[in-house]
Amino acid sequence: MDVFSATVLEQLMSNNYIEEALLNDICRLYSLDNNSENQQLIALIINNFDQLGLIEPCY
Repeated sequence: MDVFSATVLEQLMSNNYIEEALLNDICRLYSLDNNSENQQLIALIINNFDQLGLIEPCY
């Protein structure tokens, strides 16, 4: 996982809320990352935040 990916995921795991800019980064990361393992992790995180009502899914 590259530094950008790790930074985004670290921010996600340390916050109880998600900023729109961070969501945009996550969506960009999801669409750009061709590593299916990373995509599964990102999708899981997005889904968890969606279930909490904090974001809308971006895919």
